[in-house]
Amino acid sequence: MINVKAGLLLGLTRLFFAHPWVLIKRVNLLNIRLLLAAIRRHDPATVMNYVKHAINQEKNAARIQSADDSASPGLRKARELETRYPGITVPVGLGGISILEEKFSVPNHKVDPHAPTRVNVLLPQLDPLIMFGGYIACLQFIRKIQDAGFRVRILLVESDRFDREAVYAKLASNPPLQQAVAAAEVEDITSGSNTLVISPHDAFVGYSFWTCIKAHRLAEVLGKKFIFFLQEYEPIFHSHDSYYAIGSYVYRLPHRAIFNTRLLADYFKSKRLGVFSMDRGDELEEHYVSFQHALTPTSPPSVDQLLKRETRRLLFYGRPEGHARRNLFEIGILGLRAAIAQGAFDGDWEFHGVGTLGPEYDIDLGHGRIMKLRGTLPQGDYGAALGEYDIGLSLMLAPHPSILPFEMASAGQIVVTNAYESRTAETLRAISSNIEPCEADPFSVANALATAVGRVALHQERIDGASFDWVRDWDDAFDKSVMDRISDMLRA
Repeated sequence: MINVKAGLLLGLTRLFFAHPWVLIKRVNLLNIRLLLAAIRRHDPATVMNYVKHAINQEKNAARIQSADDSASPGLRKARELETRYPGITVPVGLGGISILEEKFSVPNHKVDPHAPTRVNVLLPQLDPLIMFGGYIACLQFIRKIQDAGFRVRILLVESDRFDREAVYAKLASNPPLQQAVAAAEVEDITSGSNTLVISPHDAFVGYSFWTCIKAHRLAEVLGKKFIFFLQEYEPIFHSHDSYYAIGSYVYRLPHRAIFNTRLLADYFKSKRLGVFSMDRGDELEEHYVSFQHALTPTSPPSVDQLLKRETRRLLFYGRPEGHARRNLFEIGILGLRAAIAQGAFDGDWEFHGVGTLGPEYDIDLGHGRIMKLRGTLPQGDYGAALGEYDIGLSLMLAPHPSILPFEMASAGQIVVTNAYESRTAETLRAISSNIEPCEADPFSVANALATAVGRVALHQERIDGASFDWVRDWDDAFDKSVMDRISDMLRA
């Protein structure tokens, strides 16, 4: 590993001396951080190609900028385009080729018939800063298969950073998950410098479509199918581009699927995606199972507590960062502004937002209303904190509905959330009467918020709507029937 890193540093040094003016021009804190992150997440060849592309891009930009009337027609056209539409000629596709090649490569490995049989769970990283609901569900899965007698090895695919103590601290309130991580082997296969030893009887579980490419390549070595721990239709994370197409390709690979929620499985079934893409007859049941993502236990306030409230409160799941565009942050804010402008929130209302990865923000909602957007709820007891709000707003333009709308509803909130494809308004209302469905546009959101305000005073209805058929405990989420199906998949 040390020799690999030393070779990479030597190669980068040679590039610096060969193109000093280009690299000096690009030296800034952001680019240094991006380079260090690339070194940790990619093999040396990919990093070198990444830097070479940056050099060529800078040189091409200089050629375009300095092109005069004697330059080639292509350069003159590029100069004119850049004058009118800055950035339009940047060849972003060239920079992604080597990264995609790396993602398709099979990890260095050897098959050892004497190696212990493991379930290999491929994760992008195991970083407590981004261990959200999807990671918690996967760790619960790991805990349950360990309880069923399977030996688990976590393979880190996109980051060689693993701070076990920091992960333990993140899971301090959940000792069973701490024990699950402690019992699991953790191995880094990020840089490709290590040789992964696998048993002929190993199973491979992918957490995302990117990790599933590696899971497929390793399972293919053994003549087996990988298992997709499926928590979203992931192509929606990307534009209609090469990444989107590759995401769609992964669902066509031979695999078995574990779906996070029946609603997500229903979407795949309705679109004939993945395991539903071919008619397997009775055999189909062996290829997939779904579990219900357990809700955080909550308790709705009593009628007396609701009657005593002088100030009403709205909670918005607001995620303004680029990675969470499916949560429709802008549409949520525009819908709130429209509802406020129409007088829906006349009276004593507070507006709170959670979900940002950045610092706290004050967001102007118009007409003197301000929303405080922060990362988490101010109160340590998440379940109890949800019960202090009267209306929830949580949007999701994706097949998986997210879990927060149902946790809000179980805390007695009237929840505005959007329908999507097979997740119809009727389906959402059938889960809980506390859900007020809308379409994914600001005007529908505003109308649904106005309706929700009118329902806030129906205290007993809110309390009744907080009780609905959804698991609140992970042992119920992965009950015996689910675990029997999962165990059969892992042994196949």
